[in-house]
Amino acid sequence: MCECVNLSVDVYHGDTPIARRRSILAHPPDILITNPDMLNLAARAPAFRSIISELDYFVMDDFHVYQGVFGANASWLLWRLKRVFTRKPVFIASSATISDPEALFKRVFGERCRIVSSNARIANQLHLLLGFRVGRSKRVAAARLFEKLVSASRRTILFVDSHQVAELLYKMVRPKLKAKVSLHRAGLTAEQREGVEEDLRAGRIMGVISTPTLELGIDVGELDTVINYGVTANHSRYIQRAGRAARRGDLGLIIQLLGEDPISQYYRQRPNEFLERRLEPVFLDPDNTEIAKHHLLASTLERPLRRDEVGATGSVGAFNTLVSSGLVAPFGGYYFRCTKEGYAYLKAWHGLRGSTDTVSILLEDGRKLGDRDLPIAVSELHPQAIYNHMGTPYIVTRLDIQRRLAYVRRIHSDNVFTKSLGQRIPKRFEAIQNRVVGGVAIDYGGLTLQLDVTGFVVKDLDDNILAERVLDEAVSYTFQTKAIRFRLEPKNEWGIKGNAEGFHALEHTLISAASITVGVSDADLGGISTPYGEVYIYDAQIGGSGASQELLKRFETTLEVADTILGSCDCEDGCPKCVYTVHCGNNNKFLSRKKGYTLSHEWLSQIHL
Repeated sequence: MCECVNLSVDVYHGDTPIARRRSILAHPPDILITNPDMLNLAARAPAFRSIISELDYFVMDDFHVYQGVFGANASWLLWRLKRVFTRKPVFIASSATISDPEALFKRVFGERCRIVSSNARIANQLHLLLGFRVGRSKRVAAARLFEKLVSASRRTILFVDSHQVAELLYKMVRPKLKAKVSLHRAGLTAEQREGVEEDLRAGRIMGVISTPTLELGIDVGELDTVINYGVTANHSRYIQRAGRAARRGDLGLIIQLLGEDPISQYYRQRPNEFLERRLEPVFLDPDNTEIAKHHLLASTLERPLRRDEVGATGSVGAFNTLVSSGLVAPFGGYYFRCTKEGYAYLKAWHGLRGSTDTVSILLEDGRKLGDRDLPIAVSELHPQAIYNHMGTPYIVTRLDIQRRLAYVRRIHSDNVFTKSLGQRIPKRFEAIQNRVVGGVAIDYGGLTLQLDVTGFVVKDLDDNILAERVLDEAVSYTFQTKAIRFRLEPKNEWGIKGNAEGFHALEHTLISAASITVGVSDADLGGISTPYGEVYIYDAQIGGSGASQELLKRFETTLEVADTILGSCDCEDGCPKCVYTVHCGNNNKFLSRKKGYTLSHEWLSQIHL
């Protein structure tokens, strides 16, 4: 197409050969296609800065993905690029699935925009099937369905939102399907992921089990079926996944599996609400201190950084930390440069899409198996944990949290996995803003959180507990994040145990309900509750993602959904369909649906006065 209008175009990304990169830098094309990850690295090179400094247009496709940590990183990356532009380009963003494009454009680009909209429909013809498992675990049901579709030569992606579930499902289907299927997830090497993409595109495999890494932006050829293992919290992501099926205009099938979890039950009882879902707001937190530190430091390599520039970003605290840590140093009285220690700090940075802190997973001979983001790495890589990699089980022999290293050894295990147990301890909370909801003050602010892993349970693939063990020494990790906090009056007649059960149930259900009202997964938020009525709901990402702040804005509707979940379940006093969660650190003990419902209902009655 570009040749027809006499325009040159080239691609510059991590797999572009060195010789090709040199050619691009020597003879820049009219259109250069790249990605934020490459811009983050290449902007530090003078030769690359010279070709992007005089851009006429800067275009970001799939704009809806720039939320959470990735969105905050993109916002800071744009701030850095603006510093090296010698003239201001026209900024353009495009998306088919975004609820408030003007607000997101302002947060990422720092600019006002004009909206150009279209009512064009996608060409895909899709059948949607809502499937509810009967008589077996959801995991087994998903595996058997995937096997049947692939065996029938239907090219299929099974999407899951959990690294661990993806590995377990792959382990379950591989004996029957063998080389017909593969696994695609974060934490694998780039070569491994690209190999899976090429195999799927070329038809060498018929199916793939994937975390959100294959949602968009990667051509994997024609697919027949998409299976969603869980209800995708963000409706935009659901639409993107559905768009993977029948991309060439043929008839496709998307299967939404519903399980025993609260959100599945909510939509099982209200299927029309699932079909009529609207796009949720996109959330991000540019004030994430850890993200700010990395980009402020990187900016000193691109152009000397002035103190007044730092002040304009509102991240003076993050910058002062860089100075006191010796990562940047003043020169010329007014400027700052990166130090040798700063170079080393940036070299260890793992990119824009995940945590600013990761654990490397090593075999006993020192070979690297992969990476896992903190803080989730503490829960999955504690000593004696079973870690699955491409369907192969390993046991963690040692976790060196100070050096960010986990050592693993290959094992031959039966079909079992581990789940950590422990506690979350709020160490310090500093309120930034607050609002009153139904007479209750809800604060939003910075939280210093300590995670302690004290033991684990061993489960089979049907989630039956086979054993419970205590670690010889607890694994502890402390990090900064953002959270909301509120306190309700405990009930004297319930006693300590009863109050613990009630507030614990309310905490769990609010997090589940946020999936519907805010568009976050239950892995995006964590919670803490006490018998004394204090509840924290925090961002699970280091520094904060903006999820809890969005929850604060939408708290009333979230409480209404939580109240519906608690009030409509037919269990005796708590079950997987209402108050249980796979993320609970004490294995879903001390929970009472009835007491949680009392708390939510009384609070709602105050709101509706």
